[in-house]
Amino acid sequence: MIEFKTKEQHIFTTPVWESMITGVDNQSIKEYAHKLRDKYPGAQISNRGGWQSRADLHKEPALEDLKKQIYNVCKSIFPSMQGIYFQQMWAAVNKKGNYNILHQHGQYMLSGGYYLQVPENSGKVNFRDPRPGALSNWIATSVLRAGEWEGYMPKASDLMIWPAFLDHQVAPSQSDEDRIMISFDLNLRF
Repeated sequence: MIEFKTKEQHIFTTPVWESMITGVDNQSIKEYAHKLRDKYPGAQISNRGGWQSRADLHKEPALEDLKKQIYNVCKSIFPSMQGIYFQQMWAAVNKKGNYNILHQHGQYMLSGGYYLQVPENSGKVNFRDPRPGALSNWIATSVLRAGEWEGYMPKASDLMIWPAFLDHQVAPSQSDEDRIMISFDLNLRF
């Protein structure tokens, strides 16, 4: 009888990190986002409908507490990290029917979002499998992972961070209430 041992290794995995953040005044950031929306017509980037602020909010004192929390989460994920560089940060408000098309932020190291207000049925964030060859492979789609997409329904005060190369989109909101979030792109120093 032939004996053997099998060792399983996971390669090419793509993490998405989720944290519930405390110590950030969501209400004041929501009010800040609404004031910006009243002053600034908004950018059309990946959003279809909805509103996105200018992308330099990381320079604003109103978001310092949030930036500190993002730093703390990144330091817990990457203990050898020596520094964090916010490259972009913007507010986004989606109303009923608004969504974000498939996109990624590959020129940065990490992307993420902090969710201030997430009504029921306001749209999942969906991530696409970054392995193009896996999408047509039966083992990959039927045994290892079922399907091309993985969806998450965040809650208020959730912080999500993912590798910036990861394709993602936001499903259309079916809610009559606004979905409000702060999005960002980071580079880290090790």
